[in-house]
Amino acid sequence: MNFKIVKDASGKHILPKESKRLLWVLLPKYIGLLILLILVVLSSLHCTSAPNGAINYSTTEFYQDGKFLDNPIQIHDNPMEFPIKDVRGYIHYYNQPVIMHHSENLILYCKRDKQWEKIQAFYNHNRSEYEYVISRLPKQ
Repeated sequence: MNFKIVKDASGKHILPKESKRLLWVLLPKYIGLLILLILVVLSSLHCTSAPNGAINYSTTEFYQDGKFLDNPIQIHDNPMEFPIKDVRGYIHYYNQPVIMHHSENLILYCKRDKQWEKIQAFYNHNRSEYEYVISRLPKQ
């Protein structure tokens, strides 16, 4: 098929009817190929390096003493500090390990608050762990 570009009376270029039909036949194929090419490019761009395709991000969930921490109880330089997290999420540090059973009371000096505190242990059956209620002793 030889197609000639023809000019009309006003000088505009016009295509013959056969070439117009051919253009309308080929146009959807090119659009389909373009869409397919875009999909291939977008699918090859990876948003993550995880093998399961999930987005990996690490956040700091805890704010303690003006710092963001990954873990609410972090290991300190002093190995003789024993941290306890109370039911409010506040961390207390003691000079000795806190070993208690359900409904027991213990009075220890808190190194963080610099005061004597009463510690009560309660077993939470839903979480299968002990929870500690810590209160300040009145008038020391």
